[in-house]
Amino acid sequence: MGSSTVHTARAVLHPRRRLFAGLGFVTLVAVCIATITYVSMKRPTPVALLHGLFVLPSVLWGGHRLWHAAKGTTPMHAHWPFATQGVATGYFLIAIALSLFASRLYQ
Repeated sequence: MGSSTVHTARAVLHPRRRLFAGLGFVTLVAVCIATITYVSMKRPTPVALLHGLFVLPSVLWGGHRLWHAAKGTTPMHAHWPFATQGVATGYFLIAIALSLFASRLYQ
């Protein structure tokens, strides 16, 4: 009986690709902080704050993907924090509808 070894492969990425993924992650965090500050100071209405909270899981999804890209790994769960691709698609459609409603509200 021979022993078998399991090799785990790490994704080989070009250094520029990892750099851009890292810059994307830092940019995502900076934009989120700036947006939350702006909305809190300029439009402290319940609809604006609700929209900010509703968009948070999609920001987490993007950050999760960028974090793994910067590390050079692939995420175990591609649609985290969503359960499946269908749930993620439905969520993004609802987020777009809420964004359109919020933009019409402030015109």
